[in-house]
Amino acid sequence: MNIKEFFNILRRRKWIAIHAFLVIFSAAIAITYLIPPSYETYAKLLIMTTPASSGSSLISSTLKDFGSLVTTGSDTEISTAIALASTRPIAVPVINEYNLKDKNGNPLSPDKLLKPGILSLILPIPTVSIARFGNTNLFTITCSTKNPKLSQGIANSLAKGVVEFNLKIVREAYASGKSFVDNRILKVKRDFFKYQSRLKEFKEKERTVDLDSEVKIAIEKIAELYKQKEDNLIDLEQVHAKLRVLREQVGKMDSTSVLPNVMTENPIIKSQREKIAELEFQFVKLTFELTEEHPDVISVKRQLEKAKKDLEKEVVIYQNSNALLSDLEREIASLEVHLVGVNADIDKYSAIFKTLPEKAMLQARLLLQLSVTENIYKFLLQRKSEIAITEATTLSNIRIVDPAVELPIDKPTKPRKMMNFAVGFFLGVFTGIGFALVFENFDTTIKTSEDLAKIKNVAFLG
Repeated sequence: MNIKEFFNILRRRKWIAIHAFLVIFSAAIAITYLIPPSYETYAKLLIMTTPASSGSSLISSTLKDFGSLVTTGSDTEISTAIALASTRPIAVPVINEYNLKDKNGNPLSPDKLLKPGILSLILPIPTVSIARFGNTNLFTITCSTKNPKLSQGIANSLAKGVVEFNLKIVREAYASGKSFVDNRILKVKRDFFKYQSRLKEFKEKERTVDLDSEVKIAIEKIAELYKQKEDNLIDLEQVHAKLRVLREQVGKMDSTSVLPNVMTENPIIKSQREKIAELEFQFVKLTFELTEEHPDVISVKRQLEKAKKDLEKEVVIYQNSNALLSDLEREIASLEVHLVGVNADIDKYSAIFKTLPEKAMLQARLLLQLSVTENIYKFLLQRKSEIAITEATTLSNIRIVDPAVELPIDKPTKPRKMMNFAVGFFLGVFTGIGFALVFENFDTTIKTSEDLAKIKNVAFLG
């Protein structure tokens, strides 16, 4: 077919093309004006690469101990922060604050707010989406509703909830370490006064004042070892606290909040999520066309329930094999081995006192006990102060850098009228041309001399 034939066909079938164009273009216009306007706004959040704190160098060691819980930079940690923003503890307070309802007038569930589905395009229910902003440490919380002020409020409330919930998780780890130090201080304080009283009684009874330099050196060494042992015990407790917090975070992940990097690393989980999405689409489509008692609807519903159970099993398997948990468990094992070595050195230097006379050995033991408890007591008081300052000055490592703004009431985000009209126009043009070509292809009547000339074995006389 050449260009001349093409235009001849359009000329002959122009009314078919015009009718098809008008139907498509009119439908695009009608749908555009029938869809209720919606207002979409977003809040942008930044994930800090180091824990946010105003503390000085005095608490740098404490920050190092707990910092691994909040530092970011890798895709896994950023995905974890995004998944954290999609959890129920953050969504439920926002739903209650704005009294959000579904199509039946019931309180809107977090799943429908965060994963609305295709019905949100028709039904006037709020929708929220959370996504990473490019290849950066930023992510956005986007909210779309029929009210611009409500969109702004939900987006900002969710952003604020993410910041506060993240700070709560961080401070829980500090609180655990602080509680452990407080308990140790009470015990060491009692021991210090007990050994001080015993030494006083011994000196009054035996009339002794001092020991030789060798004993003093041994005492100082053992006191230092006991201090190392106490530091090791605190480090062990802090790592255990981090492990507990991390297990709680991983345990909150379920089939409705699977991290994006988990779907990348685990093809089975990715396949199950895609299968669930496809079944949900089929289920929604069938519920519009059929009743809930129809065999097709029941069959798809059962397949959807089975797919969700299979996904939950895979999520449990992933939670039990998390790499960060393994790293913390290895760190605990390393600290326990170091503690065994310190205890061995304590036993080694303690054996020195067996060579001293009984009186000197008793006095040395009392001085050792007093010196050890005094050093440990001072160390614990300093550590308690450091943890308290750090806990008070620690901020969330997630910051709101761009709050959501209220859009003008006369400038809705959707529907995009000009784009819809353009799509309807071009779709109508191409549909009209297509119908013209189809009708021409199936039309076998003879209308021109050219059509007659195409028939074989027929002489054309003019």
